[in-house]
Amino acid sequence: MRQLSIASILLALILLEGCELFMEKWYYIYVRNDSKRDIYVVSADGLASVDPYPDTLLPNSQPHLDLIKPNTHIKLVSSRKWEDRINNLIPSDTLSIYLFDADTVNICGWEEVAKDYKILKRYDLSVDDLVKMNWTVTYP
Repeated sequence: MRQLSIASILLALILLEGCELFMEKWYYIYVRNDSKRDIYVVSADGLASVDPYPDTLLPNSQPHLDLIKPNTHIKLVSSRKWEDRINNLIPSDTLSIYLFDADTVNICGWEEVAKDYKILKRYDLSVDDLVKMNWTVTYP
């Protein structure tokens, strides 16, 4: 009986240790807005509707834009390690992150923003760049 209990405990420990393999894990790139204005962010990550680097043209239809309020941050979320995503999904191994003034997008509309390339900032980042930045992109 005692051997059965020990075997049960060992089996439970092995199963619990393996649970991490089946749990969802998320990986983040933080985008921080240290300005006094609302900004939008979108990444050209190989999955979104914005083409990856070296194509830096903006799409005709507005992609999903995440709003970042002043002095706050958002997380760009991936279920894959960003290193793998950047190196395997983006032909250039360079992740582009676009920032837009929220008022410009809201007042002018996406069509004008795309046509006139009205971006605040575009970051073209390698995995090494992101590691050096501790996976945090700060504007300005």
